[in-house]
Amino acid sequence: MPTDGSPVICPICHTKKTSHFFTLKNSPLLQNVFFLTEEEAKKARHVNVDFLYCRACHFVFNPQFLESEIRYTEEYNNNQLSSEKYRSYVDRLTERLIEHCHLTPDSTILEIGCGNGYFLFRLQNRLKCQAIMGFDPAYKGQYGMDQFIGRAYFAPLADRIFDLVIVRHSIESLIDNVFWQGVLSAMHGQSYLYIETTNLDYIISHQDMSLLCHEYACYYSVKALQRLLGRYLLELQHLELLFNENYLGCFFQKKLNMKRFGSVCQKVAEIVCQYKRVVIWGIAGRAISFLSHMNWGKKQVQFGIDIDHSKQGMFIPVTGQQIISPEDAASFGPDLVLIANTNYIDEIRKSFPVNCDYATLDGDHYVSNRKF
Repeated sequence: MPTDGSPVICPICHTKKTSHFFTLKNSPLLQNVFFLTEEEAKKARHVNVDFLYCRACHFVFNPQFLESEIRYTEEYNNNQLSSEKYRSYVDRLTERLIEHCHLTPDSTILEIGCGNGYFLFRLQNRLKCQAIMGFDPAYKGQYGMDQFIGRAYFAPLADRIFDLVIVRHSIESLIDNVFWQGVLSAMHGQSYLYIETTNLDYIISHQDMSLLCHEYACYYSVKALQRLLGRYLLELQHLELLFNENYLGCFFQKKLNMKRFGSVCQKVAEIVCQYKRVVIWGIAGRAISFLSHMNWGKKQVQFGIDIDHSKQGMFIPVTGQQIISPEDAASFGPDLVLIANTNYIDEIRKSFPVNCDYATLDGDHYVSNRKF
């Protein structure tokens, strides 16, 4: 903290709207390291912590956090599983994640800061899945999870993508661009990021200073989490208040990239322009909306195809193509079939006797019948 009285910049929103929040006295550098003798325990290093509050993003932080001196090893013991109540809480949370994130035995799961591995163990046991991974330097081999958990700090992974990334009570000392970029690289477009952390609003409303410690450099509100993760194009999808509102349980996903719509249209246009005889299969809302948006008349797409007899012989609104049967389309002999609904691509390719290429309107499926 500056000694000249100048304001401290918030590490999330970078404003100077920070003020004193609370001074915590004699806080151990690490809370959960215990000692064999009273003398050793009394010599444990401890510091006074001046927590600051940012009113712009509703966030509490310790600008003097001694990050370089925080080392999680096997001496660290934050086990709460002796309590039946806490075990029940973790078990209920397991079921909640399975339900909300649509997890199956084929799901891939990563937990960063997995502690003793119990939560991963419960997920693995419940789902019977093998594609799971955990990181924690303090892991001691509990619950038979050695093959899944690395005794190390998390680092960005090459070519590993997960359906669910879990970070429970591990972000309190992290405002680290490298860390969050690593999390992002481990997620595909539909992945969930589940974050669980101490609830700043609970601390304030209950005036509960016992939840403050040097080990936690950051105390988040929902607003602060949204602001922080919004930098990385992560969007809050669902929020739960957990464990008597002590904790926030937040489900994030990657934001929809609005720019992709234009790129998809361009991709399909680049495919279509390579062909002379093009038809589109499945004349309903998808096909009509796409053709109208692209302003594609009979020059680009000559016919529409539909198996509904009541549509055959009719004409598509706005763009004007006639709708024909699959049999008439086969006689026409297209060299490219656009498929309006990706769900039917296999059925259409198997039933259509023409040796032609196929593409879907999302641009993600572009195949040649000649290859099969």
